[in-house]
Amino acid sequence: MSIVKRQNFHLKKVKVLKEKFEVTATIDKINGEVVNQNAWNVSTNIRPHEDLQNILMSWALILAKTWNFTKEQIKDVVCTGCGIEKKGEGDHVTLTGNYKTASGYVRGFRSPPINLKDEYYGFEKALIIDVANLKDETYAFYADDKQADLQLTADELNKEAGN
Repeated sequence: MSIVKRQNFHLKKVKVLKEKFEVTATIDKINGEVVNQNAWNVSTNIRPHEDLQNILMSWALILAKTWNFTKEQIKDVVCTGCGIEKKGEGDHVTLTGNYKTASGYVRGFRSPPINLKDEYYGFEKALIIDVANLKDETYAFYADDKQADLQLTADELNKEAGN
């Protein structure tokens, strides 16, 4: 059981790369009526749980839509992370990722800040739910040590053995 409660954990940035998982958050430390925020930054080679990775993978289409990619280009877009900034009453989310160009180059790019209170793109309501789930999954990584399942199934072991 974690000492830090979920409501005191505020996610700021998540990035999942091939060899690295990076998180930036602030944690409220409450002492009586005084609230202090401490930064929590981690960069590790421990893989986050598949639930967290799946959220980011599902955002590839959203990231591509913010830049009007063609249908052919969308298949080469990967969402690798996001930044979350509180502005006024709501969150603004910036998605980050990369895509492979026709010539084979991998280019990094990010979405413009997406105001979750607006309906500019049309996917903001769904993104609110996904961002909440991402925050919960990142907290589970922090507080409950929820990581990727690295054990192989019997089928995967047979495949690796060449059977």
